[in-house]
Amino acid sequence: MIICIDYDKTYTAAPDLWDEFIELAIRSGNKVICATMRHDTEGERISMNGVPIYYTSRKAKARHLMELGINPDIWIDDSPEWIFTNG
Repeated sequence: MIICIDYDKTYTAAPDLWDEFIELAIRSGNKVICATMRHDTEGERISMNGVPIYYTSRKAKARHLMELGINPDIWIDDSPEWIFTNG
């Protein structure tokens, strides 16, 4: 499975929890990625223990990833409306 985790207010709300989750998910054979609506030049560079980070530049996360050929099976996001809606 591909599991996509949001960064702001999701990963940042409990980084230790998510780091453990990411480690377990990867050990179990899953792929974990991050999609954020940030621009790649916005704020500090973000990092999630080697997880690939996709910056959508305010585009809907699902559409942006689909254009890259990535189709997550599971989305974890505190504001799921941004998965399908542009910012």
